[in-house]
Amino acid sequence: MAPVTFHPSDGFAPWLHHQRVTLVTSTYDAGKVILVGSPDGQRIAMVERTIPRCMGLAAAPAALWVAARGRLLRFSETAGSTAQARQLAPRVTWYTGDIDAHDVAVDADGPLIVATDYNAVVRPSASRSFEPAWCPPPFQRPRAHDRCHLNGLAVRDGAPCAATRFADTTEPGGWRQRTTHGGQILSVPDGRVLAGGLCMPHSPRWHDGSLWFLESGEGRLARLDDGGVHPVALLPGFARGLALHDRYAVVGVSRLRPNAGLGQPPYVARLQRAGIEPMCGLYIVDTTSGSAVAGLNIGGDLIREIFDVTILRDTAMAQLVGFRGEDRFTMLDLEPRAVDP
Repeated sequence: MAPVTFHPSDGFAPWLHHQRVTLVTSTYDAGKVILVGSPDGQRIAMVERTIPRCMGLAAAPAALWVAARGRLLRFSETAGSTAQARQLAPRVTWYTGDIDAHDVAVDADGPLIVATDYNAVVRPSASRSFEPAWCPPPFQRPRAHDRCHLNGLAVRDGAPCAATRFADTTEPGGWRQRTTHGGQILSVPDGRVLAGGLCMPHSPRWHDGSLWFLESGEGRLARLDDGGVHPVALLPGFARGLALHDRYAVVGVSRLRPNAGLGQPPYVARLQRAGIEPMCGLYIVDTTSGSAVAGLNIGGDLIREIFDVTILRDTAMAQLVGFRGEDRFTMLDLEPRAVDP
């Protein structure tokens, strides 16, 4: 198996440094959370942590949530953090069981998880695997087995506002027969269809007065507002994982594995006609023009798919600490003078 390689474009490090952001991405096929920053605008600094089947990500000013196999983790900023180098350490783990967690979002009441295998949005619980929060119609309560492939959740002004699913079906696995045209964006909480006929929609995000999302099978970034769906940019792969910062969109793009069970999405034929090989990595788009700004190409066979992307703002570089081996038990983060020497 070929080793993993990282190839940033010329503008990638300067963009990170100028925007003062660290990008966080998850790749479940390799079980890695990868943080990418630039301390000086010339070099790329990367930190990776192994978290089995890591998928949805959500960031707050001092926290990072990661959905993984059977659990949701919260990393919190430590007292040793600086603007130049933020440190995030694991503080809370909720054990959900295997709910096939996809997107994670945070509203005014805390974290929410899209439980794809239960066709529901849920909250982590201190006493149960989860607490139901919302189900798309026609579901009245969580129902086992992935039926409609509910996968994405957007929050607006502290409350959930939209969700994505592949198809309006209640049959186990029924969505697999409708991946090219059955996708929908639903209003939350009323369940109205805001847009339909989409090809594998993912990653809805509210930003700057509009709902942005990825039509993954088309390899397309789009915007939804009162005027309907507006295509913004075509991408060189299966588009999944979206974060927005000012006028920029950071998109995860993937080379789907042959046995992904999604047939051949339309983006494949488009790239073949153009003689372009699908990319795996991060792609930065200027949403005002739809043009590419920079990108990070991830090569090798170990990592072929990106699931999510989020942004840690106002930091040149961030890292997850206290997570490997025994160091999580030896690293203490305390208020000054909280413990006598």
